[in-house]
Amino acid sequence: MIKPILNHFLFASEFYTLVKRIITAIENSSIDEALKTMFLARIKEHFAVYDAALNRKKVNPLTAKMEEQDDNRDNLFLGLRTSSEALTYHWDEAIREAAAIIVEIIRRNGWSIQNEGYTAESAGINALISELTKEPAATCITTTSLGEWVTRLDNSQKTFEATSTQREELDAIEQPILSTTRKQLNSDLQSALNYLESMAQFNTTAELEELINTINEIITSVTSTAKARKTRRETEKTND
Repeated sequence: MIKPILNHFLFASEFYTLVKRIITAIENSSIDEALKTMFLARIKEHFAVYDAALNRKKVNPLTAKMEEQDDNRDNLFLGLRTSSEALTYHWDEAIREAAAIIVEIIRRNGWSIQNEGYTAESAGINALISELTKEPAATCITTTSLGEWVTRLDNSQKTFEATSTQREELDAIEQPILSTTRKQLNSDLQSALNYLESMAQFNTTAELEELINTINEIITSVTSTAKARKTRRETEKTND
């Protein structure tokens, strides 16, 4: 018996790995060459289309731009944080006190927020800017002359969000292509595996058995991570 491939549990990259390894296993097997051609013709055709769609998603031209903009907002956040902390040692008491308030606001909204994922960091920076531009924090910003840091961080965050939205729109265009191709590829793969399994049941050979064992090892290897991920999520939901 060939194990189920659990397509609905697999990430796009995991499904890609699964299909590619199965194709390689069939190509390297000792079964008849005519059988190899029959098994792989449609699979390889749709795998090439899936590969292209997946690569387009991975190399979204806005991804690199977002990474650059994320680095910029990280630097601006760290600059604001470091400058505020330094001013808590200022010789002027009013500036020291104002800086201490700003530092506490930054700490409350996430002292190391630059290490968070894109979404969490965006939420934290927006909350921080919102608080810093309202009283009493706004007066503290004026007192410490940190207004330009806040303005630059705010502008950087808005630029990042605009690019993020553009990337999501581009992904939305590509996603239906990836999804449709994956369904077709999965259908082709299942048909080939079902046929292979039927052959082994009615006219088994050592070569077929060896290939089926190899395919089962591949399926186990690739789907084990997906199974563990599913179990972990179910446990987390139960604990919430």
